[in-house]
Amino acid sequence: MQPAPLVSIVLPTYNRMPYLAQAVESVLRQTEGRWELLLVDDGSNDGTTSYLGRLDDARIHVLRRSHIGHPGAVRNVALPLARGRYVAFLDSDDWWEPEKLSLQLAALADHPECGWSYTWFRSVDQDGREIPSHRPSTSHEGMIVESLITGEAGVITSSMMLGRAVLTQIDNFDESLIVASHFDLLVRLAMRSSVVLVPRVLTTRRTHAGNYGRPFRESPVDIERVFGRLLDHVPSTGLRRLVRDRRTRWWIETAERLRHERRYREARNALRAALPAGLRLGVWWVAAVKVLVSFGTRR
Repeated sequence: MQPAPLVSIVLPTYNRMPYLAQAVESVLRQTEGRWELLLVDDGSNDGTTSYLGRLDDARIHVLRRSHIGHPGAVRNVALPLARGRYVAFLDSDDWWEPEKLSLQLAALADHPECGWSYTWFRSVDQDGREIPSHRPSTSHEGMIVESLITGEAGVITSSMMLGRAVLTQIDNFDESLIVASHFDLLVRLAMRSSVVLVPRVLTTRRTHAGNYGRPFRESPVDIERVFGRLLDHVPSTGLRRLVRDRRTRWWIETAERLRHERRYREARNALRAALPAGLRLGVWWVAAVKVLVSFGTRR
């Protein structure tokens, strides 16, 4: 019988064969070898089953289920089976540097007051070319819930590691949220425990047309559900104000993006969704003028 692993890695996948092997290989190359990989196949039909059947490492456990198309729910399939003292997440289109797990374990050992850790990350396109970022690497540590809500703290699911004991205190991913269940979990985690950062780029996030959140990011119903759940979680007036401000700015940024895509009617609807709080912000008025001018020019 194999000894219990130190880290349980949860990796959900669905039709990601162009990227999945690189994600799995990055786990196999970890300098810290005391891990188990709980790889959940969400009903793939692109050859993933054949690839998974060829994996020959006793630390890899493949879980198969019928397709549900909800990353949070798929991760929840694996979490009750996790045996490690720590849990890490990796998306099937992302990958890690070899020292990722070992450096996070060391950071958590040096900071026992922290229940979780994250690393810096970089973004690449579907072909692996780095996407220049105008946003500097963040260095937020300690109790960072405010920084998460405002968007100043850059944390992605694949960069996280947390103690399984902390995870049991905050419950799993919220399956009522079709989109952004990872962000909802992050906020609940940050409200419960302080965090330590490993200030190195140890995680790579791949951005491509098939990213799961893309079809949902313009859905008012789904987005409003996310912000509604956040308001349910935060107890203080100050945090609730930050959530409402983040919601308003999210819709304004969405309107600007839609305008650049020449989807003017949808941009106008996004600006309407930012009301009434948007009226207090100069950026809302600037965006509104740009949309109206662009809409009028098109006509």
